[in-house]
Amino acid sequence: MVQSQHLIAVPVAFNDYTLIDASTKIEPSNTHRRCTNMRSINRFTVAGNVGNVTSFEKAVKVSIATDRIWTNDAGKKETRTDWITVTVFDDQAAWIKDNVSKGQPVVAEGRINNSSYEKDGQTVYTTDLVATTFNAFPAANTNATD
Repeated sequence: MVQSQHLIAVPVAFNDYTLIDASTKIEPSNTHRRCTNMRSINRFTVAGNVGNVTSFEKAVKVSIATDRIWTNDAGKKETRTDWITVTVFDDQAAWIKDNVSKGQPVVAEGRINNSSYEKDGQTVYTTDLVATTFNAFPAANTNATD
């Protein structure tokens, strides 16, 4: 009779794990000490359709719509659209000004940036994606026949 062995992956460094037997007691202090060189990552990818492009001198802000579709408890399909603001700088911004339009499918990747500003005496907090890559695709042809 073969007895199965249950293994657990324990992080020891960024993208590096050690397998140990599930019955092994792990001391929290030892695990913490082994993970102190783990890096943090701020990477975000969004894919959706362009809603609005606002141009500035050296940047553009692109609103990207992403849809979530699910079935509720009553069996009815529901949809929610989330809008993600993407900021793009320099040469990519100039390209977007000339080549990207409303409704066009795009994929952007970059880092999340939180900021705030004052409006009418109130602090407004914003979260947007500062893109390092931005790819646009041809809009779907709605008149195509199969």
